Amino acid sequence: TEQGRYAGVADTQDLMVQISEMQMRSARYANPLTQLPGNVPVNEHMDRLIENNVPFVACYVDIDHFKPYNDAYGYRRGNEIIQLLGSILTETCDERLDFVGHIGGDDFVLLMQSGDWHERCSLLLERFSAETLRHVDAEDLRRGGLRGEDRRGSPIFHPLPTLSIGSI
Repeated sequence: TEQGRYAGVADTQDLMVQISEMQMRSARYANPLTQLPGNVPVNEHMDRLIENNVPFVACYVDIDHFKPYNDAYGYRRGNEIIQLLGSILTETCDERLDFVGHIGGDDFVLLMQSGDWHERCSLLLERFSAETLRHVDAEDLRRGGLRGEDRRGSPIFHPLPTLSIGSI
């Protein structure tokens, strides 16, 4: 449709082929851990916003102190934290206005058109802080961080994972 009127008619089979191609393309560029769009769809979406002069805020989202957590708890639990963050991002953003992408590891991108983007980012920080506590062992919670070793084998103390969001 265009401006509320029918713009044309399509054959059902052609429509199904188009839908299948879109699903395959989406799956090809999705991050396998979170199923969120990866680098290619993030870049394409950003390009469309810029080309159409659509105002948006780009946010880079990163888990601080993720490597020590991953080293201490293992990849499975590290992956759970990344999946948790992906869920928090998609639940907190407005799916009609905001785009959530997973560019790899513990790095995510938000392309936000929501007028209340700043409040949404504040909520993301709060939710991540609260919900990650369930993924930390009681002893580490009590200590307020993780014990580990530096590159020379000397004992080192790492803070618990937190979230950082940079926006422009």
